[in-house]
Amino acid sequence: MNDATPAVSDGTEATVRDAAEKLDSKLTNQVSFVDNNGNQVLDMQGRPMQRPEGMPPAFFVAKARELVAHAREMPENAISLLTADLTNFRQGGAWDAQRMNGEPHGEYLDYSTVAIGIYAQSAGIEFNQIMTLQDTYAWIFSKFGPKTVFDETYRHLPLTNVWNTRLGYRLAQDGLVGS
Repeated sequence: MNDATPAVSDGTEATVRDAAEKLDSKLTNQVSFVDNNGNQVLDMQGRPMQRPEGMPPAFFVAKARELVAHAREMPENAISLLTADLTNFRQGGAWDAQRMNGEPHGEYLDYSTVAIGIYAQSAGIEFNQIMTLQDTYAWIFSKFGPKTVFDETYRHLPLTNVWNTRLGYRLAQDGLVGS
């Protein structure tokens, strides 16, 4: 059993509640975002990034590799498999580090888009493809504040989102996360 699957020994309500709280704390416990070499990953302003303890970069690399393996086994379902995985990144989705359990977590704002880049590169999705998907999603679903600085190419995305996705893509491409 892995740490993401809490043990439930006797099935009592208290045991189930304790296991759920342990899993929730792994999602909300803040840890430094470091690469495989132990180097602190910095945001666009040069500040150290944080991530949820229960969502390490290796998780997104592993999920992308699982997708690729399944797509090779069932190529006729590749688009459906990819779509299903990507919906986990939607606002409030299972992999949305910024909004976990219905609660906003602004401290993970940058990491949430870095994770998209890590996943996309590990799944073999071209950078411009994942950015176009994000840009379209933002155009339809996102609302940003009046002082938001938008990217010149992906006009519905804040500049920081594009920078973060590119950072995640580069970290995965260089083998600095996920092993």
